[in-house]
Amino acid sequence: MFPANISVMLIMATFRRFAFVFAFAFFALQSAGLAHGYSYGDDPHEHNGIVCDIALAGDEAAVILPALPVVDIVITTTPAVYSGGIISAPARVNAPRAPPQRGPPAFI
Repeated sequence: MFPANISVMLIMATFRRFAFVFAFAFFALQSAGLAHGYSYGDDPHEHNGIVCDIALAGDEAAVILPALPVVDIVITTTPAVYSGGIISAPARVNAPRAPPQRGPPAFI
């Protein structure tokens, strides 16, 4: 018969295969993109009559963000109160109940 954890083994094997294929595809596409960028650069070019829109992100394509506003932050602390207040006792404490006796009374 099959072991009890066969489904876990199948799930882990499937996950490992998926992770390997995903990592391989990621690195292959990154390598292809870098190779294309190094061979053509930012020069306009075509592939089979279609203009290629892929370009390298260099200093010219840098995004200029607006300056952040300067805000004065004032940190105020309030003094801590370490005096204990009045704690009221619970109104009723339920006493534990003993189980019923199993034998004759102890005084016999």
